[in-house]
Amino acid sequence: MRESPAEMTAEQFRDAGHRLVDRIAEFLSTIGERPVAPAATPREMRARLRADTALPDDGVDAATILTESADLLFDNSTFNGHPRFFGYITSSASPIGALGDLLAASLNPNCGAWSLSPMATEIELQTIRWIAQFIGTRPSAAVCW
Repeated sequence: MRESPAEMTAEQFRDAGHRLVDRIAEFLSTIGERPVAPAATPREMRARLRADTALPDDGVDAATILTESADLLFDNSTFNGHPRFFGYITSSASPIGALGDLLAASLNPNCGAWSLSPMATEIELQTIRWIAQFIGTRPSAAVCW
């Protein structure tokens, strides 16, 4: 087993995850009340990150990492999901997408070969089949019809 201040027991993971999901839910429900983008220069962003500090000798606990990271990102990001964001054509965050990312990141499946992650590979192939069907493309042996 690895030894690191960021190592978490199942209960610590559950507690930190619940707190983070609560913060994300609050963020998503209040995104329209926030500024679309921070009014800061790159130098100011680096100062907020404390980018001039040296690599620490010791790590910190996972809860601190999550709290500080969330604070920095929620307070210093451009929100392309904001109702007044008219910049680029990108999709906004969605709660189900965030949970899907959490699930995918937890398993970290390798879809490079079927044997490395059979179900994730089949989900990927099914998604491709459905997209092909949706856009009216004929079946192809390349996606295992």
